[in-house]
Amino acid sequence: RSLDSRTAMHLFVSGRCSPNLVSTAPLPPRPRSDHELLAILNRVGGTPAAIMEHPELLAALLPALRADLALADGYSVDPGHHIDCPITALGGADDPSHSGGIQSWKEFTRGKFRTRNFPGGHFYISTAAEALAREFVQDVHATLGMSAPGARSQL
Repeated sequence: RSLDSRTAMHLFVSGRCSPNLVSTAPLPPRPRSDHELLAILNRVGGTPAAIMEHPELLAALLPALRADLALADGYSVDPGHHIDCPITALGGADDPSHSGGIQSWKEFTRGKFRTRNFPGGHFYISTAAEALAREFVQDVHATLGMSAPGARSQL
């Protein structure tokens, strides 16, 4: 099989609404000032004070953030596009960046859909790594039709 014929088995998403909820036309690149990027970092939280207080560390971080946002702004899908694999949409219960958009992934798949919120904000992953790993294992096993390790069989 060629790489082009491969399909996803399961999609895990986090921290952003589905692409079909966002404008269907890519936005033109919009340069963001350092001030705008710092405001975004402050809004979503999770950036250690040690980084925020040192201009040389911020100088290393801001180009990557600027590039990530440019990729997100420029991405679009055709209206009505769907995928066939199951989707698990994960998020932080207090994340201001998804404000309900996590549920929008349900309309992006013809497969099964599940959401899971964890305590915390946009960077909930840093405190929920073990629980998150369990979610991955559970859903991948379900997608493969297997019982997750340690799961009780239901007779």
